[in-house]
Amino acid sequence: MPRYLVINGPHLDRLGTREPEIYGSTTLPDLERDLSQFAARLSIEVSMFQSNREGDIVEALTGAEGGFDGIVLNPGALTHYSRSLGDAVAAISIPVVEVHISNILEREPWRRRSVIEGVQRIYGRGVYGYRWALRHLVNRVAAPSEPLAYGPLPDQVGDLRMVEGASHLVVLLHGGLWRHEWTADITESLAIDLWRRGIGTFNVEYRRLGLGGGFPESFADVATALRKIADLTGFSADQVILLGHSAGATMALWAQHPGLTIALAPFCDLVGARAEGVAGDTFSRLLTEPLPNPSEYSPAHRLPRAGRAVLVASPFDRLVPIDPIRAYAEASARQQSAVELLESDGGHFDMLEPSSTSWGLVIDVLGARKAPV
Repeated sequence: MPRYLVINGPHLDRLGTREPEIYGSTTLPDLERDLSQFAARLSIEVSMFQSNREGDIVEALTGAEGGFDGIVLNPGALTHYSRSLGDAVAAISIPVVEVHISNILEREPWRRRSVIEGVQRIYGRGVYGYRWALRHLVNRVAAPSEPLAYGPLPDQVGDLRMVEGASHLVVLLHGGLWRHEWTADITESLAIDLWRRGIGTFNVEYRRLGLGGGFPESFADVATALRKIADLTGFSADQVILLGHSAGATMALWAQHPGLTIALAPFCDLVGARAEGVAGDTFSRLLTEPLPNPSEYSPAHRLPRAGRAVLVASPFDRLVPIDPIRAYAEASARQQSAVELLESDGGHFDMLEPSSTSWGLVIDVLGARKAPV
């Protein structure tokens, strides 16, 4: 059974009592129990280690070589200055994912700098960031990908997983309310499930709020990626299936892709979402004054649409209201657009689980019900 090591650095033994307004109320024993249970779901073993001493953490890293398949590391403040820790990570061959509970890029300037290089960094997702880190490590081993740039900027890149002889390529757009702490790792499990079913995938990153994204930049990145797919992969537009979740689903509908588009929990009416304060300040940050014409950014205001679209939504989704999605489907039908709405059970993040009912609906749409390899 694959084995993974979770290393927690200085002061993380005081989780739950140290600045709970920043780090939450979950204690370290609570976190370790949760990760043990989550590891069982992933069919892996997980070991825990915590120390307030830099040397102990360096030894734990170097000692993990050969005994573990990956490491989740929360170095705490050591990430900002510990060259010895950075050297230790660079010296080992097993993959490391660095985790921070708080959103380090939106705190004091000194917290934004790290001397640990060459690792995937997950931050600002609370204690659930550890789960995402473990999942990413497992996915990395399960199905290695080829990084493929579609533009010159750091976030204009995607993970390509080709399947020999495949007739279609699914381009995935992740969600996360366009916020920079949410990255393409969250749609990685879906990409791998499709790959195992014999469908190639390109899991796209794009610029996000706080790192040069928003409207129109994030949307422009999606358009650029789609425009360059043929040159990058050899798949023509009619062979590309565009699949997005949440914010990614919104941009998938916006893109007016001529082929099949599958939108999981999309925000369809961005005018209404901004006016009603859906998802807090998300849409006031995404769409700043002066506002462009709604037909430039809101899927509901870009009808009729090109190509076929399948929407998957749940009345139990607490983040994305289903009524605007139903309204979008009804308006599409009136305008003779090929849009179908499939309603599922489960919540917003359940749609990212290959075992969920929602994902099963997608597999049926794709005609890929054969057991994954």
